Amino acid sequence: MTITLRLSDEQARRLRAHAAARGQSVEEYLLRLAEQASLSDEEWEVLTDELTELIPNTVPSLPDEALRRETMYRE
Repeated sequence: MTITLRLSDEQARRLRAHAAARGQSVEEYLLRLAEQASLSDEEWEVLTDELTELIPNTVPSLPDEALRRETMYRE
């Protein structure tokens, strides 16, 4: 499938920068984004499990209180 995108100069600049930061061409970068966007729920679960395994055991877990709305949005 061929898709044509109309991007502003700024959007194109940011797209090129994101691709370059990952050592990819714009086409490779967009193909990877499309692959990620089309993952099934099972594939996402496998991917997040794999990413979780990359976190060293020395990284402390957040306490439950840190994830409570009241803690995040103190007035």
